[in-house]
Amino acid sequence: MWRYREWLPLVGPPAVALPVRCTPLFRADGLAKQLGVKNLWLKDEGKNPSGSFKDRLVALSLNKARELGISTVICASTGNLGRSVIALAPSLKITAHVLVPESLAASKTIAVRGTYDEANRLAIQVAEARGWAVLNVTLHPFYAEGGKTIGHEIAEQMGRLPRHIVCCMAGGSLIGKIYQGIREFVAADLVADSPVSMYGAQPAGCAPIVAAFKDGIEEPIPIRNPETRVHALSVGDPGDGYFALRLLRQTGGTAENVTDREAAWGLEMLARTEGIRTELASGVTVAAAKKLIDSGILPRDEEIVLVLTGRVNTTPVTGQPLAVIDPTREAFDRLL
Repeated sequence: MWRYREWLPLVGPPAVALPVRCTPLFRADGLAKQLGVKNLWLKDEGKNPSGSFKDRLVALSLNKARELGISTVICASTGNLGRSVIALAPSLKITAHVLVPESLAASKTIAVRGTYDEANRLAIQVAEARGWAVLNVTLHPFYAEGGKTIGHEIAEQMGRLPRHIVCCMAGGSLIGKIYQGIREFVAADLVADSPVSMYGAQPAGCAPIVAAFKDGIEEPIPIRNPETRVHALSVGDPGDGYFALRLLRQTGGTAENVTDREAAWGLEMLARTEGIRTELASGVTVAAAKKLIDSGILPRDEEIVLVLTGRVNTTPVTGQPLAVIDPTREAFDRLL
């Protein structure tokens, strides 16, 4: 990803030991046949070191933290972010604390009794009190920029712009950054300009952005208690939901939700037709694409790219956490 460093907000060279490399983009003729389309491509982010696209975001934000003299970061995670932070932080000699909902307790994390949003609020409170940085909040302007490199790669690998891109959504920033990366390649005259429509997918049990799109409102209404097995997308209060909605509408795309059962079908189709085993969030993307194709919203004869955000088992569901605490700063202070 560092081949695109000129577009990234770093002053000096990056210093992450694990290689966050260019991930494959390839034609998926088997899945295309299953979905009934002519020209389908898959962008497989599961090939990153910790198994998800989060490595791009974490690598960039940790390098920026290092440049700013920040030695300790904290974050809340439903899986992918936490794995990436645990994998990458030691190489920069940065101390990292990862909070996860108790239902996703795993080794090297602190389990919080409550939802992701409660864990995230606790991370912010602790950081403010101790002068730490919240990786995906305090450093969010840098963190989110890492997602642009997916757009850079899609444009470079294809040598042109695809007509349609489908991507799952949690907090809502990734889909916009992919589009921004594509537009930066156009602005630099590296690819010819052409329309690109963006499509966002969420699980039905936690789909605040999709609901807002379908209701015609500008901002998502938070969901306090998500009910989905797609833990990677279980963000009830998406911080960049407003921007995701604006992008979907401006590019002529749309948003769709699918049930957990439909997402599992998407995983099965990826494995059966292309031999790819991904996380359930990518199954959401495939299943949502099918719904959009079947409804005629996604044309069967135009180029479509599906972004697969991570490989199978990137969400930690086993292991002993460092501790289990209530979602309060007092509980955290007693621990550390």
